[in-house]
Amino acid sequence: MLRGYGGSGGQQSSHYGCRLDATARDNAKDILAVVDQLPKVPRIDTRRIIVAGASYGGWNALAVGGMRDSRVKAVVNFYGGVRTSMCEDGDAALNRGARIFGKTSRVPSLWLYGENDSLFPRPLWEAMHRAYIIGGGLAEIPLLGTFQKDAHGFLGASSSLDLFAAKLDAFLSRTGFSTETVYPEYIPQLPPPPSHYAAIEDVDAVPFLNSEQREGYRKFLKAPQPRAFFIVRTSGTLATDSGYDPLGRGYALCKQKKLACRLYAVNDDVVWTYPKPPPPATRFAAFEDATAIPYLDAKGRDAYDAYRRMPRPKAFVIAPNGVWRYASGDMDAVAAAMTSCATAHPACKPYAVDGHVVWPGTSATIPKDRFIPPTPARAATP
Repeated sequence: MLRGYGGSGGQQSSHYGCRLDATARDNAKDILAVVDQLPKVPRIDTRRIIVAGASYGGWNALAVGGMRDSRVKAVVNFYGGVRTSMCEDGDAALNRGARIFGKTSRVPSLWLYGENDSLFPRPLWEAMHRAYIIGGGLAEIPLLGTFQKDAHGFLGASSSLDLFAAKLDAFLSRTGFSTETVYPEYIPQLPPPPSHYAAIEDVDAVPFLNSEQREGYRKFLKAPQPRAFFIVRTSGTLATDSGYDPLGRGYALCKQKKLACRLYAVNDDVVWTYPKPPPPATRFAAFEDATAIPYLDAKGRDAYDAYRRMPRPKAFVIAPNGVWRYASGDMDAVAAAMTSCATAHPACKPYAVDGHVVWPGTSATIPKDRFIPPTPARAATP
């Protein structure tokens, strides 16, 4: 902790005004004083030090890199900078300080800023980087893109690892450090890839939920990232958000409470999958159009209308002799409906799964003698 932070004694230097570089050099002396104490721990190799900091800490890390301490081999600057009310032109002060750091630093540095940083926008950190390079500093600054609503502070979200981890590993490798994962238990659990089962905001697509649980999913959609949403077959749902590893925390809660959990969504991605991949959607007909279904009579089309209102997972299957069956609420609804239908006809096939039609081809490809057209409307008798 810096002086005056986290309950520590002392206070930050405040007499430098716009000399933001001088303030950071004071902090750099404190940081190197800590490094001086590290040899007391035998497992720490103080001949190869990486200094990394975020925001104010990133600015201080750049100052450490400019102290020309032979033990410091690399600097990682996460969205570094400082703002103070004692300096009216903070942008100019940061540019000037970056150039001063660059003049004295000879260690490689990696600068990591997001496009939508609320404190240090892209034009500013690009100017700071140019000033640092002009001064003689060594700095890589890969483009990270945007992160959530504000990239400043992205280290607080485990989902930001996808943003910078590969770039940081590559930098450290080039600098002579190993990037092997030594303590995997401290790495947030990686989510499965998006399944594209449904759009994240499609509340009705979430399987097994009743109306109360769907309200819970709506609250999940408003929760901050990182976040994870689980479906619990025996007791509804489980949602975890914020913190370093909400996905791992959710799985731990499921294990602790002996719940049968299945992951539905992580952040803005639906990752839900069925045990067996259902047939792909086709363009045979609109899902709502019961009149387009082959083989069915009026009673069968009424059954299909009822099926459409059922909760997912669900499947509707038909046979050439007009037999139909549906299943809802079963993890493998297609198999359940097919098993039921097979007792009446061996040639049953899925027509719809969840909210889409899977019947192949078009209505024109169905043989005339095996296609039951919609019942025509009768004129009213005078």
